Amino acid sequence: MKKKWRRILCGVLSLGLASTLVIEQALRSSASNEVLNSSVTTSSGVAFKDVTGTLDTSKLRESQLNDSVLKNKDVAPRYETRTVMVTLSGDSLAEASDTTVNEYLHTFTGQNTLSAIRKEQNSFLQALKKEGIAYTENDRYETLLNAVAIDINTKYVSKIKQMAGVESVVITTAYAEPKTIKTSATQEVFNATSVYKTGIYDSTSFTNIGSSENDLGEGTVVAILDTGLDYTHEAFQRNPDTIAWDKAEVSAKLDGLNLRAEERSNGLETKDVYVSDKVPFAYDYADNDADVYPSYSNHGTHVAGIIGGYDESGYT
Repeated sequence: MKKKWRRILCGVLSLGLASTLVIEQALRSSASNEVLNSSVTTSSGVAFKDVTGTLDTSKLRESQLNDSVLKNKDVAPRYETRTVMVTLSGDSLAEASDTTVNEYLHTFTGQNTLSAIRKEQNSFLQALKKEGIAYTENDRYETLLNAVAIDINTKYVSKIKQMAGVESVVITTAYAEPKTIKTSATQEVFNATSVYKTGIYDSTSFTNIGSSENDLGEGTVVAILDTGLDYTHEAFQRNPDTIAWDKAEVSAKLDGLNLRAEERSNGLETKDVYVSDKVPFAYDYADNDADVYPSYSNHGTHVAGIIGGYDESGYT
């Protein structure tokens, strides 16, 4: 009995495969023509008829798609005034030039191209007025793009896309303005991390900072969380005159066994994290190891150089 069912199942699968091959053959045959014929008959004798646009498939679509996929016709589209970038079909200066744009602009042809770009942009804006589309001009672009940036109601975007000479219309990204949380008592900005209202960290309570014109913050430890540090760079080879953390201080902190770096690496030794008196503690919190040498970006080295870098010969 099991063998019989297996034969029947194999027969069904074979039939399904054959049907699939017939349909695929028909689709390949019809796709080879630019326009579908009114009917296609395969070598197997199966006939297909093009019914595109003649049948209402909305019920089928609704039955097969989730409600979240289907457009809710009861919700009106939301339109608002936004900045849009309208790129026109004419070449920009860079596209029309075989040399640099600066050189191109010093030629008779380059000046003619610039004049044509401005004329095309003026014509487009005049066309908007004729169509009754109110706009506010923000900027014009001629060098890399032949485009204008305008503020319009987004309900006109589709209409502008259909206008002659328009290559593309892109609605620029809008960001919500951050809201400041104020305390109810004083209506002042609540700041748990002790920063000025400007966002700059308030360090006036620390010693050796801001007390005199000649004060450069000696003896201060600064933590930098960034993309790594090239500690071999010449800017980090001169150690400070006033050392904040020496090797003994780092060892004492590691002996306390209360650092996140120790938890991440299941213990660290002083030789792992101590580079020099300039860089007394180096740890990679992304890879959970003490290798902070940058692998893809010099940004961290740049920032560290601003804070504590020094090279008597200067920089290039």
